[in-house]
Amino acid sequence: MRVYKIIDGLAQVFSVVFNDKVVNAFQYFKNQVRWYGKKRKFRRVGNNVHLEFPAKILTPDKIEIGDNVFIAENAILEVWGDNPDACISIGNNVCISSRIHIGCINKVTIASGVLIAGNVLIEDHFHGDVSSSEADIEPNKRILKSRGEISIGENVWIGENVVIMPGVSIGRGCVIGANSTVTKSIPDYAVAAGSPAKIIRRLKN
Repeated sequence: MRVYKIIDGLAQVFSVVFNDKVVNAFQYFKNQVRWYGKKRKFRRVGNNVHLEFPAKILTPDKIEIGDNVFIAENAILEVWGDNPDACISIGNNVCISSRIHIGCINKVTIASGVLIAGNVLIEDHFHGDVSSSEADIEPNKRILKSRGEISIGENVWIGENVVIMPGVSIGRGCVIGANSTVTKSIPDYAVAAGSPAKIIRRLKN
């Protein structure tokens, strides 16, 4: 289309005038405008919080974020349902890489000092009971049901492509290997990996 050719031509001209530093500054400014527009809707936001866009934030009034938190682009943070106590709570000094997906109808708590790699899924619920009685119902039409809160302790390191299932508690100082599916709780200071994740080493006795 002619419009796109004009835009393409202008882009070539501006690429000579504006170097990477200027472009990055514009991108940062655009991101911050979107963040400050969204920030005031959260239940609580601490100091020095950076959320990169694009991001999908559903019911931010049920999300708490502490100090010194970085959340990379393409994050999905969503709290569903009518539970007034449902909440996503993120502590201080937390770093979350791109494409995190946290889904909550009960409670998901991420303590301080946690590092989460990219493509991680954390959900405290299922679509229905995963039973024969619902097999003929479209999954998207089944009632969301939680099997318990999710809790991630302080100073936990979660690798790439990890899935954390409902009702799971991950103890302080744990390491969860890449591509793991955590179906059961992990005690403090353990290294766990696999699908389902199993303890392969203890960092402390």
